[in-house]
Order: sequence, then C-alpha cells, then structure tokens
Amino acid sequence: MVRPNSIGDDLSWEPKSLKAGHVGRYFHPQTIPMSDQKINLAMPFGAIAHFERRLISERTKDGMINARKQGRTPGRPPLQPETISALQDLIEAGKSVSQAAKHLGIGRSTAYKIISKASQEQTFTESSALE
Repeated sequence: MVRPNSIGDDLSWEPKSLKAGHVGRYFHPQTIPMSDQKINLAMPFGAIAHFERRLISERTKDGMINARKQGRTPGRPPLQPETISALQDLIEAGKSVSQAAKHLGIGRSTAYKIISKASQEQTFTESSALE
C-alpha cells in the first residue's frame, strides 16, 4: 500500500484517474488502540531501566578491572587440589557423581566439570604419549 509522506502533500504517486476526479480520496486517521497507548506510556520507563542496567554493567566491569589491577581476582576461588582428587577417588570407588559432590559439599555441575576436564586432560596426555 502506498502512503503519502508524513505531511501528506506529496501525491505524485496518485493515479491519473484520481487526479481527474473520477474517484474521491479519503485518508483514514490512524488511531492507537488503548493497549498501545499504555505501552507507549511505559516505554520511557523501560528506556530509563535499560539505561540504568547499562550503567550498572559498566560500573561492574570497571570494578573488576580495578580489582585485577590491585592484584585481586574477582569471582569464586578455585577448588583445592585435595577436593578434586577426593572427588575422583569417590567416583572411582563407585559413588555416583551426585553422591560424591554432596559428600564433598560442592555442586553437581561443578563435579561434572571437574570430571570432564580431567577426562580431556587424560585423553590429551594419552594422545601425546602415542606420538
């Protein structure tokens, strides 16, 4: 559908039959449904919230950079090597990953990550030994 520009004075696209007066023209004013009006009123608040989230994110990143400059490592501390070896021993002894993780007080997903990393390192060392 062809629409005139926002001012409505550019009707160069209009067919000759319309210009000759054989057909009348009517531009229906576009109305905004009530639900859209509520959304439009809420949009400035959403924009402000988005701006605030970006500010918080930037401040967090800046804080992490400053912490690294001061020699601190943000985030959780790494697991102790004793915990990792205890996890491997419990699994080799026949406990499930969930049981071993619960026994050691670590998360199940963390236990699976440790096992996955250990198996990848073992595969890497085996493949390098074969060469």
